[in-house]
Parts: sequence; structure tokens; C-alpha cells
Amino acid sequence: MLELGSWQAGAIIGALLIIVLFILALLPNLGGPPSTGAEPTAGAIMGQAMGSLPVYVKVWMEFQDYVIAGCLFFILWRKEAQIYAIGPVLSHVVFFGLMPLVPLDKLGTGLAALSHWVWIVPLIVLVRAWRGIDLKTGFGVWSTLAIGQLTISLAFDLPEGAMFLLSLLS
Repeated sequence: MLELGSWQAGAIIGALLIIVLFILALLPNLGGPPSTGAEPTAGAIMGQAMGSLPVYVKVWMEFQDYVIAGCLFFILWRKEAQIYAIGPVLSHVVFFGLMPLVPLDKLGTGLAALSHWVWIVPLIVLVRAWRGIDLKTGFGVWSTLAIGQLTISLAFDLPEGAMFLLSLLS
């Protein structure tokens, strides 16, 4: 039986995370404007929304990418890193699963914020484990960065996701 915390589970979760990161890096429409003259696709609309974000948000998103990639150093032997890595995998599954269901005129960064709500679970797990982690180790530094990254991101994503849900009702 595959058990969370085992190196086998870490290898599988790590492979899934690497696949998600590669897919995101290879998306042709991300960051590009919608095609001119043609009906814009959901990917092009999301790419335009992400490309129009302020510089400080883009810098924050790059920082998050480094924290996410950092969990790969610990994913084979730390359950907390495995649960953390499930966050981006699951949030992108939710994001790409919901994207075709959302009307094109409602697409924007709110959908991405809504998909990040699944990050609450890794945050709770890391906060609970934090007191027992030696903060002078690499894992301690990474877990502190991860807690900060999740807390700040969710502070912005929770209200933005809620506003997105409310916009669907109107």
C-alpha cells in the first residue's frame, strides 16, 4: 500500500508536480494576447489576464514558483513537502477543469484565485508541523518560506476567489 510520507509517494507526487510545471511552461497561449479576428480562446483570455497583472504580482508569482520547486528537494522523505506539492497539482487540476465551464466573459484572475483555495490544506499541515521542525535546516528554512508564501497568497486569493464566485451569480 502506498503511504503518504514514503519515498514512493514522494516520487509519484514529485513526478506529477514536475509534469504540471512543464505543462505550465509549455502552454503556448499563456501570456499572449487573444488571436486577432478570431473568437478568443479561454487560454488566450487567461494569458492576457495574467500578462496584464502588475509587475509586483508577477514577481510574487516567480517567488512562488521557486518555493514550489524547492519542495522537490524534500519530497522523497518529508510528508509535509508531499502534502504541499499536492496543492499546486490539485489547484491546476481544479483550474483547468473549471475553465471550460466558465463563460468567456467571466474568465480572469478570479478563477485562478478560486483554484488556489485548495492551498488551505497544505498551509494547515505546515503550520501544525512547524513547531517540531528544526528551523536551522534546509527543510526548516523552506517550510518557513512556504508558510509565508501560502499565507500571503491566500490573503489575496480568498477574497478575489469569492468575488469571482459572486460575479458568476450576476
